[in-house]
Amino acid sequence: MRTLLYGPLHGFPLAPVLASRGHDVAACATADEASAATSESPFDLLILDWSDSEGAESLCRRLRAIRGAGLIVAARGSTDAASLLAAGADDVLDAEADKGRLAERIAVLESRAAERARFEREQVVVLAMMEHFPGNIYFKDLESRFTRANRAFARYVGLRQEQIEGRTDADIFSREHADQAKADERRILETGVPLQNVEEKETWPDGRETWVSTSKVPLLDADGRVVGTFGISLDITERKRAEAALRQSEERYALAVRGANDGIWDWDLQTGRIYYSPRWKAMLGWDDDGIGESPAEWFDAVHPDDLARVRAGVDDALAGRKAHFEEEYRIRHRDGSFRWVLGRGFALRGPDGVAYRMAGAQTDVTDRRAFDPLTGLPNRALFVEHLEAAMNRARRRHGYLFAVLFLDLDRFKLINDSLGHLAGDLLLTALAKRLASCVRPDDVVGRFGGDEFAVLLDNVAGPEDGTRVAERILASLREPVDLKGSDAAVSASIGIAFSATGYEAADELLRDADTAMYRAKALGRDRYEVFDEAMRRRVLGLLQLEGDLRRAMERGELVVHYQPIVSLRDGRLLGFEALLRWQSAQRGLVRPVEFIDVAEDSGLIVPIGEWVLHEACRQLVSWRARFPERRGLTVNVNCSARYLTRSDVAERFEQVLGATGLEPAALTLEITESALIEASDPLDRFFARLKELGVGLTLDDFGTGYSSLTYLHRFPLDALKVDRTFVARLGDGSEDGRAFVRSIVALARSLRMGVIAEGVETLGQVVQLRGLDVETAQGFFFAEALDAASAEALIAGVPPWDVALGRGRADG
Repeated sequence: MRTLLYGPLHGFPLAPVLASRGHDVAACATADEASAATSESPFDLLILDWSDSEGAESLCRRLRAIRGAGLIVAARGSTDAASLLAAGADDVLDAEADKGRLAERIAVLESRAAERARFEREQVVVLAMMEHFPGNIYFKDLESRFTRANRAFARYVGLRQEQIEGRTDADIFSREHADQAKADERRILETGVPLQNVEEKETWPDGRETWVSTSKVPLLDADGRVVGTFGISLDITERKRAEAALRQSEERYALAVRGANDGIWDWDLQTGRIYYSPRWKAMLGWDDDGIGESPAEWFDAVHPDDLARVRAGVDDALAGRKAHFEEEYRIRHRDGSFRWVLGRGFALRGPDGVAYRMAGAQTDVTDRRAFDPLTGLPNRALFVEHLEAAMNRARRRHGYLFAVLFLDLDRFKLINDSLGHLAGDLLLTALAKRLASCVRPDDVVGRFGGDEFAVLLDNVAGPEDGTRVAERILASLREPVDLKGSDAAVSASIGIAFSATGYEAADELLRDADTAMYRAKALGRDRYEVFDEAMRRRVLGLLQLEGDLRRAMERGELVVHYQPIVSLRDGRLLGFEALLRWQSAQRGLVRPVEFIDVAEDSGLIVPIGEWVLHEACRQLVSWRARFPERRGLTVNVNCSARYLTRSDVAERFEQVLGATGLEPAALTLEITESALIEASDPLDRFFARLKELGVGLTLDDFGTGYSSLTYLHRFPLDALKVDRTFVARLGDGSEDGRAFVRSIVALARSLRMGVIAEGVETLGQVVQLRGLDVETAQGFFFAEALDAASAEALIAGVPPWDVALGRGRADG
């Protein structure tokens, strides 16, 4: 405790006594010193010796105004005790008669000073909490005038804190709100009953409305007298708006459920009950009370053939294995028939990720399931129903025969890419009408999707009826179609299967017709093929080959061979083309021509192609490290259309380069024209990325396909590879062969591309290719495809073609 002694206080030995009680004592001799001392730092106790009463009252008032310490006056003589008490002294003692009482007063003031310090500390905490409280805090007097408010309230009403004091609600809010607030506070003051968490709307003079949750209590002074009110309010405007929006949303949802054409369902997974909307029930022929809330009402009505698929779809969505549930399936109507519906649903999950609710819709798609929306023809599902009916007739009626034609347009994708999808749709619509015109009224023409069609020829006399219709269809399709300014002609490949083979299921017959169609396509397109036992044996053989190929991958029987690529100008070894071989334990060395189609059809070409790419890059990195003088060697790798159509082809390609460490400029990808056609949509970005990296691009087998200038201009190709069939014609003395190669070279030069000749087998071909300004070649004249060890020996030694090329140059 800090204590100030003023005056001599004769007979009062206070300094030692105060020091012994722990006081920090300071002394002054004049009133000015006393005033200055209290101004500079606070004291807890002032003891003043008023031996001279002059100016006593004014000094007392001044000291009391400056500091709130306890003030004891030790007076002498005629000093007026009453006037000193009025001026702010806590006690006035007779300095001569009250020495003992002075000590008692000091003890009382010590206690009071400690209490005051504790109160001030608590007040600091309370004020800090009040100022930082996010809600509105305010105090009002008995007349509902604001006496104090925190910063949050000041921000809320748009005033500074010092501007609020003395105002009423009428100065801030609308009169209606101010009157209500004053009435509430009057009731609190009269009854002493607080107002707790009352949600009220506050209106402002400009018509704006906000919502608060308010609590108000009576405010008491130290003696327990009511001196006003204390209030806290929280702004809940956003919450009230959200609640209003939720109510509107729920009302809209209820109206939407009642008025929607879809049947809504909502499954509470915790209770196991499902809400089925009235439309959901009506879709199946039931009134609102005809179906309960059990999941069995749904699943028991699903067609037995579809039930496992539907349950699996729901389970996958609930477990999070799929983003949502979506399945088309059949469900039993009240009349016993089955309707096709599209079921969709989304799972809602708690913080733990476990689904607690699933909601969705059911749409009747019976009509859509039956007919193709573009052509109006029966779709696959309806076609299969007709086919199953025909198979039932064949079982009942001896000698009854029918045929299925499976039809696929040849190179339809080229029309879509060149003329656009709208033109493609017009073409499909026109061809659908032509197909219908080629058959009898009782026959069925269906579209299976894309450019695939099927024809059911009912009750035919024999196989010749089926082939006759196929020929009629092929002739009809060859006629050009006017696509609003552009004529387009297409051909088709048709496969035929007859019921006489003894099929048990519709899918089996469609499968064989599809197999015959692919056979027709492989044999040159624009033709038909009839499925027979020889074809069945071939299919079984291909299935066996596919199985062996899968096992070959697992056993590591696939190997990469390397055919040299040579400069015709100086005979330098430039690099290799990586070629896949299958070293089968049972079949021996199998060349790609024997299994590559199976790999393409089965999808195995993707992992196989990626493995070849990785192995070729790895091998070239190894050779470059072993033969530093050969660091210019490159490698060419073939890319299939299946690999190029992958959505992540760029990322996977860069992963191979990163894993092997091959610099991109040492790699060239060889791509066929057919691959460009099949995978043209996603290739632009991929090829652009390859050019950024520095990877080369060569168009393989040029001249055997469409040789479309569109693709040559569209894609950033570096070279054209002349197909071996044209190189072979250089050796027969035909000028046609030279003219064709010459035109390819001229085209390449105009497009700033290189030219590579493949299939070079004789020195004469080498000489002619040199004369035609072809700079690069490969073929048996130089070497056939070599295994890695033989290719490495070639790199290390002298190329065997050096002498022959030297003689060839001399002869030329």
